[in-house]
Amino acid sequence: MTSDNTELGFFFLGTIALVAAIAYIDFIVNRTLYDYGLKFSWSWAIPYWSALWTTFLIIAALVMTTYWIRREETLRNARTAVLLGITVILTSLNFDLLWFAYLWRLPAWNEVWWWYPFYWLLGLKWTTFHQVAFTVAVDSILAGLWAIHFTQPLQRALSRAPRQSRNK
Repeated sequence: MTSDNTELGFFFLGTIALVAAIAYIDFIVNRTLYDYGLKFSWSWAIPYWSALWTTFLIIAALVMTTYWIRREETLRNARTAVLLGITVILTSLNFDLLWFAYLWRLPAWNEVWWWYPFYWLLGLKWTTFHQVAFTVAVDSILAGLWAIHFTQPLQRALSRAPRQSRNK
């Protein structure tokens, strides 16, 4: 089983490295190429974003499948696999915010993020404030799901533990 855990650990480290490489490519497109005169166009942005999102969905599917295959087939391991996939997908939603934070140039709170689907697809006025609030909410929900997932076995174990009398 230790060999399986080591292999799984290397797989997840490789996955993190792959996501970091994709994030760097995204940084090159969204930062460096603009410095060389790249002009925004929907004709290249939509295929680029589609390829980026497809890549994240494939990574999420690989993470879920690999975890499920390498573990005993239990409902708990299935939930863990699904949570891993959801974590990959939801974390990828934060890329723009992470790059702005990395560059120490977060746009003004009321600046409209016109490139986000909330704006151009749904017509919502999506600003930096909305993106930060969305990220905090999504990350909080995700952290809560992981906390519930890991505390359930602990609660069951504690409920089965013999109770000591207080009258000793």
